[in-house]
Amino acid sequence: LGHRDDAAIHAADQRLLAHSDVFIGDFSVPSTGAGFMAARALELGKPVLALFEATQKPSAMIAGHPRIVTRRFEDEDGFARAVHA
Repeated sequence: LGHRDDAAIHAADQRLLAHSDVFIGDFSVPSTGAGFMAARALELGKPVLALFEATQKPSAMIAGHPRIVTRRFEDEDGFARAVHA
């Protein structure tokens, strides 16, 4: 999106989240900021869908949260199906 620094990226992501109806994140790779964004979405009262590659074990902090829905996918088509399920 052309942002030049981390603060601008953070601010832009927070604006996008504020205007969204739901947060959907790929949580297959740790430490991407998805967990932070999921927590912010929950604070804003938004539904959260956490997707994991079929070979990945979901984090207990994500999978154990009562307001976060988790689903697994095997490929790009499976990712799309998991989002629309």
